[in-house]
Amino acid sequence: MKVASIVLSLGLLLGAAVVPRDRGPSVDREASREHRTSAALRKSLVIIVDGLRPDALHAAGAQHIESLIDGTFAPGYRGAYSPSAQAEEVTLSGPGHSSILTGVHLGKHGVASNAFDAKAGTFSGARYERYRDYFAVIEAARPELHTVRLVTWDATHSIPSGAGKAMLLKDDDAALALTAARILAGTHPDYPEDPDALFVFFSDTDNAGHQHGFSPARRGYLDAIRKVDEQIGSILSALKSRPDFAREDWQIVLTSDHGGAPDGRHDGGTPEKRTVPFLVTSRIATQGLMGGRPEIVDVAPTVLAHMGSTAPAVYDGRAQGCLHVVASGSQSGKAGRNRGERQPAGTTGKSSKGFENSPNRTDVYDSPPAGQRASIRFRPTEPPYIIPC
Repeated sequence: MKVASIVLSLGLLLGAAVVPRDRGPSVDREASREHRTSAALRKSLVIIVDGLRPDALHAAGAQHIESLIDGTFAPGYRGAYSPSAQAEEVTLSGPGHSSILTGVHLGKHGVASNAFDAKAGTFSGARYERYRDYFAVIEAARPELHTVRLVTWDATHSIPSGAGKAMLLKDDDAALALTAARILAGTHPDYPEDPDALFVFFSDTDNAGHQHGFSPARRGYLDAIRKVDEQIGSILSALKSRPDFAREDWQIVLTSDHGGAPDGRHDGGTPEKRTVPFLVTSRIATQGLMGGRPEIVDVAPTVLAHMGSTAPAVYDGRAQGCLHVVASGSQSGKAGRNRGERQPAGTTGKSSKGFENSPNRTDVYDSPPAGQRASIRFRPTEPPYIIPC
């Protein structure tokens, strides 16, 4: 039954379940023992939806993304989810995409805007020679793997990639979805190899946000989210139709580079612009809400942990979605405030990102259209809470 209203989502987004970010405990041994598939069968799909607000995602009723969240995507798969993850302080796509791909904050990778250096052929200030994308790490550890990066923005395509194949489907989300589905099905004429790690980047939601406003009250924005959800559904259908899907161990990570405001802008770093969804679906994910605030730099180490590769020591991110659950009031692991236990409702404090964590603070978000409700199938103000890796 779909029980979560947008009000409950906003309570979490604005801090009802916020805990300070720390490195967290070591990997749960029971969860690790459940991960019995061979490393050779572990595969990765990363989905980036540009300019996606979590409250609008749920207001849109995006059924395919919801199936990843609520664990109904496929038998044996579960979803660890946060509707309060954080993008970079500079809420622009250049810094965001760089952080997602490299696992480090903009202070390291050097991309602090969307400015483009024509001579360098990529974003101004970029230090990609030092901070490579996560595909370079995968390929260095296991060069026999087949890795693919698909994007629709030419500026993102300029980020050097360690992927075996990097394709630009310029400004065409439909072509990107079709290309990804064909690659997964083994029917793409230019890429017959069986993919092990695939990255896809959708941009139409950002375009709609700029045109109609980033808001769960703006129908044009919600329609764009529903459209990209259908495109994601076509990719998921191709994935589940693979002849060896039952034996494969897929991890699906979904997030965004930034949110946005009703005025159609996303620069400025305010909470509605920094707050994004973060989802990890896999056979070993623990169904429920992630504790704390994941960050977009967590994408790269999350993928590497699943693929059996060691994350570089320079990474700012950490793997997400792979640990056990601590229920409300449980003494298991003596979780405490800094290890996944939620902050009591009604409290106010400062997060590690510097803005108020008050469930009563709703000024930065709009009400959804009349009669619309979020349709996550778990109640976000109740346990369980997933301790991050």
